[in-house]
Amino acid sequence: MFNYYFQKELGHLKEIGVAFARENPAIAPMLGEPSADPDVDRLLEGVAFLTGSIRQKIDDEFPEIIHNFIRQVWPHYLRPLPATTLMAFAHQEGTDSVAYVPSGVEVDSVAVDGTACRFRTCTDVVLPPVSVVRAGYEETPDGTAGIRVTLGLTAQDDWDADNLRFYLGGGYAEASDLYHLLLTGVRRVVVGTGSSPHGAVLGPDCLKPKGFSEEEALIPWPSTSFDGYRLLQEYFVLPDKFLFVELTGLSAWGERKSGEEVDLWFELTTAPEVPLRVDASRFMLSVAPAVNVFSHSADPVLISPEKNEYRVRPTAPDVSHYQVFSLSGVSAYMAGSGEVRPMKPFHSLAIDESDVVYSEILTKSPVRDAMDVSISIATPGGRAMPDFKSLSFDVLCTNGFLPEQLHSGDIRVATTRSPEGISFRNIRKPTSAVLPPLGTNALWPLISMMNLNQFCLTRLENLKAMLALFLLDGQGGRRVFASSEKRIEGIVGLEADQASRLFRGVMVSGVIFRIAMRKDHFAGMGDLYLFAAVLDRFLGLSAALNTFTQLVVTEIGTGEIFTWQERMGERLLG
Repeated sequence: MFNYYFQKELGHLKEIGVAFARENPAIAPMLGEPSADPDVDRLLEGVAFLTGSIRQKIDDEFPEIIHNFIRQVWPHYLRPLPATTLMAFAHQEGTDSVAYVPSGVEVDSVAVDGTACRFRTCTDVVLPPVSVVRAGYEETPDGTAGIRVTLGLTAQDDWDADNLRFYLGGGYAEASDLYHLLLTGVRRVVVGTGSSPHGAVLGPDCLKPKGFSEEEALIPWPSTSFDGYRLLQEYFVLPDKFLFVELTGLSAWGERKSGEEVDLWFELTTAPEVPLRVDASRFMLSVAPAVNVFSHSADPVLISPEKNEYRVRPTAPDVSHYQVFSLSGVSAYMAGSGEVRPMKPFHSLAIDESDVVYSEILTKSPVRDAMDVSISIATPGGRAMPDFKSLSFDVLCTNGFLPEQLHSGDIRVATTRSPEGISFRNIRKPTSAVLPPLGTNALWPLISMMNLNQFCLTRLENLKAMLALFLLDGQGGRRVFASSEKRIEGIVGLEADQASRLFRGVMVSGVIFRIAMRKDHFAGMGDLYLFAAVLDRFLGLSAALNTFTQLVVTEIGTGEIFTWQERMGERLLG
């Protein structure tokens, strides 16, 4: 963006110089002549750089004013969106016992321009002594349709888990259709082995959607930000993050023997019009979403009475390979004693007179496509600044746009925080990073959404405008951005009815949202269903205290209706 201002000002200086010389040849005859002097060109470029910076600042309308306000209510909106991906874990050759990979392990990519991109997982992963041997769609002679998934037990190892989590792999459109089918179209699940082919029967509620809880957050989220916004942001960044289904009730498997195979028969309520293309790659085990955010050191800075702003620079041979994601803390070192004094952020609600506070300043970098982070420090009430010598910073960083050069399988290098005895790789290309909208034109619409609650969202235009706030320029490329816009436009109707329900002996009030959608605005019915499922969770979290929401979605082309259970936040009624 700054290149535009620089080129515009440089061109303006040259053009106006020629025009001025033409009108005033006696005063400035040399301005009208082409210059071959590099010192003159350097001077013009320096002036253009200065005036371009001023022009950009004027056009931005002093965003620092609104930044401090947004930081109070929407702090996540001032953070860059990092690259994300999906990691698959597997036993290394020669090991097959059950293993656990906790959330938060860090893995590196192969080097990109000399720098490894670091990713961090966001959910726990279990590596069971089980493999998916085969999977396929079947129709029995009596007309019953279903999906058969055959599991092989590679080692008994006292594995008695009651659940198994599948990531639905393959292309997104087909995977989301399978997601929709498993959660809405399964009559029962039959668990059978060779020794017991009829097996145990599980109801359709044994299949649970995963990826929605706060513990499964993909993007590090400020504690002061509404968690419903996180769900929307994550959906538009990486919808595959929600394509996890957990099968519960596996205790019905009974005795488990090494080398034994077990069939999971997902019997469908009706046969699909077009036979499903299902194979073992559709049911993946031991997969976790991961995000390009990690703790990193920053260069300490010396405090000078002549300066009131201090840049936060990640420590690195090439600083352009790192982008500050968030500032976790600032500490000052006293001159002489070396005593460490932690500082509090300016927007903190617990500031004492003895505290020293810092304020973050976010600006677009004038030299590259990045966000610069600086701080200014002050004392409440205008007290004299303590005799500080230097500042140190605790930061979370990303690798900026560097992960865009990675492909599937490139994230496979172990770190000191990687699991031992386990191999891993990314199974999809990382998503694109996006810088936050720092200009006021993009931030003012947020103010209108401050008082968001379920009653504000009962109007179609309000709901669509709110969803559009989570589509950032450059997010996923033009094609992905256009697809997300089309999904929002696929919401064509909204009615909200007041209702009451009896919950634990108490009558509670709420709102039933009846939303009409168009399937042709989505990749398929599964894509529509997943989008609506995220909306259901969002609406539940936005409900006022002790009120419920219920979502009913109708696809206007087919008339198919999806009804979610009433919920109060994360809790389901009934």
